[in-house]
Amino acid sequence: MLKHVTYLAISLGLATSAAAQDQITFSGQEAAALKCAHMFTFTSVTMYQAGYIARRHSDMMLTWSYVILNRYVSGTMDQRLAAMEIIGQRHGFQGTLEDFSTEAETCVRQFPVA
Repeated sequence: MLKHVTYLAISLGLATSAAAQDQITFSGQEAAALKCAHMFTFTSVTMYQAGYIARRHSDMMLTWSYVILNRYVSGTMDQRLAAMEIIGQRHGFQGTLEDFSTEAETCVRQFPVA
């Protein structure tokens, strides 16, 4: 699974032209799951790079994101990653961190991974 988590972290910002052509619209629970996965991915990478959390904590959050995407969101991985990129563009750096501070607990309850 760690290989897939690394793929998720690397692929987050890379929407291929095929993925862009093959985009789908997510709504409801799937949209909420995408937002949670984006928050965990973005926050874990940002906090790790800034030295605020250890690598193992970042990896745990990336794993959580991966499981949320696979368990709660339909479509291909390219479609999911493209949607996460759009969420990131809409919310921006500060907005995503603010969302994380107010919504992370809700995400954990709403999308259990155990």
